[in-house]
Amino acid sequence: MHAVERRAPPDLAAAHRDVVAEFPRILCALEARHFDEALERITALRDALQARVGRAETGDPGTAPTLIALDRLVAFVGDYESALSALVRTHKSPPAPDRAFRFHRDWGAATENGLRSALAILLAGACGIATGWNDWSLLLLILAPYSVLLAMTGNPAAGAVAFITGTILAVPAAFVCTFGLMPGVQGFPLLVAVIAPFWMAGLYATTLLRHAPAGLAYGVAFNTLVGATNSMAFSVPAFLNQAFGWVAAVFVTLLVFRLLLPHDPRRQARDILAAAAAEIAARSIEDPNAWPAAHRVAACLTDMAVLLDAHPDWSFDHHRSAPC
Repeated sequence: MHAVERRAPPDLAAAHRDVVAEFPRILCALEARHFDEALERITALRDALQARVGRAETGDPGTAPTLIALDRLVAFVGDYESALSALVRTHKSPPAPDRAFRFHRDWGAATENGLRSALAILLAGACGIATGWNDWSLLLLILAPYSVLLAMTGNPAAGAVAFITGTILAVPAAFVCTFGLMPGVQGFPLLVAVIAPFWMAGLYATTLLRHAPAGLAYGVAFNTLVGATNSMAFSVPAFLNQAFGWVAAVFVTLLVFRLLLPHDPRRQARDILAAAAAEIAARSIEDPNAWPAAHRVAACLTDMAVLLDAHPDWSFDHHRSAPC
């Protein structure tokens, strides 16, 4: 620093001395948590440097390097001042009050979904035992997770249709892969090369919102039907029996949501936007500060419920492929 001062013009050298002398005092004030004092010192330092810049601006053209160096020094101090100002505001501002967050628990829908799944599993198991189907347990293994998974969506029947589409597409793909390509596979690299195109098709479908449920069902069914093991057992009857179980399971899943406590997404959406509006209005009416914003939100939710009643077909029936 002293070497720089000896070579620098007088104004620039003095500016460097001011910064070197003042910054330790600013840091000491920060360590002592005297934020106001630190901010006053750095503001005064920036003003002093800016005054030197003003004198350099009125000097002769030969002071251009000095002016550039002073500008950079002012910018450095200004950035430090901005950071310190933000720190002061942070310490001065009152802590944000803790707000309780209440998770929405729809006990009625949960009871309905649980009862539907239990009935579906019991009825499917009884049918499997009554018919004497050897792999009837496969029906339960697929029906149980699918019925629970789709119950959490806004339109389970539409999701079941998408699962049917993906499963049906997986059957011929798995058949071609298993009996057309896998017999000639030797070694893990070749196995991955054979299966990868089928995986990529399913993964790409899951990146498209409209086809994501079908892509998910395709991927699960394809991997299960191929059942790559070491060593492979190539049995067409076993494959067809398993494929029948998958297809039957997804069709039964659709029947479950159509026949057992059928889910009406229109009614559920209308009753939940309406209930939320009433609850927001009831909770906020006693707080004059929160009432204007809460009133606006409640009005928007009420309007959405009215629109669902006025345009039921457009809301859901024209978008059956979106199980959300």
